[in-house]
Amino acid sequence: MITKEQFIRIHDQINIELRDCIESILTKNPEGFLFLLANGEYMSSINRSDLNPHVVDYALDQMKDNTRNKFLEQFLNTYYTFPSCQEKIEDDFYRINLELMIYTHIWESTWILKILYRIAYLLSEGVYKWAVPLPEHGKGKFIEEDIRDIIINVCPKLGNHIKDSYNRELRNAFAHSDFSINCESRLIKLHNTKTTRELTLNEWSIIFVSTFLLAYFLNNKFFDLRRNIVTIFDRNEFPVELPRRSGDFVKVVLVYDIDNDRFYFKHNINK
Repeated sequence: MITKEQFIRIHDQINIELRDCIESILTKNPEGFLFLLANGEYMSSINRSDLNPHVVDYALDQMKDNTRNKFLEQFLNTYYTFPSCQEKIEDDFYRINLELMIYTHIWESTWILKILYRIAYLLSEGVYKWAVPLPEHGKGKFIEEDIRDIIINVCPKLGNHIKDSYNRELRNAFAHSDFSINCESRLIKLHNTKTTRELTLNEWSIIFVSTFLLAYFLNNKFFDLRRNIVTIFDRNEFPVELPRRSGDFVKVVLVYDIDNDRFYFKHNINK
């Protein structure tokens, strides 16, 4: 169960935390901010020596997430709208099972993990990470050490929010069906630990809401900022330095096509 007051508090906290971190990136590293919104990616599959493997508008990760994002929005509108007469969301066995699935999917999302990783390094080192060393399996250590711990040091509120939201034992138990729910005692039991760990349904509600609001705001803020990039910078062409395979940089112009919502380079980047 979660109350309307608790939901609003978490909602507002995450919104402010993300806004402050993104504004910090925009102020301190506008070029990195642009590459972030442009989905800059290192394509290891581009192995020709005459082609630059650093590309923009790499949309594959987001395309994979489209269905999940639509479902998440529908889920939010179905279960967490809080009509004027409703002050709390009661526990529901069916809904909780959906929440466990959503929680697992969020912390497996390539797009979410990549953007959090890039935010972490833009904040900590002022560097845009074109290549993200995301492991195919065993992402727990990556989330904890390469995202959570780094963000805690530079943006403590957001970092601690991730710390409170992501739990490796929870994720693994849900992903491998190693848990049970007892609605009478209002407990979720995790059976993937040496001693069975118990989590109250109230505790779960806070963890879940914190997680799905983080994913929701990441997605919405990303697309809102991208659509408003011309307003933010008062132009649609941006001189940037693009890495090359050789390790040096080439000066190019990054262009945003507002009509088609796409980024591209004005000149041939492979020269």
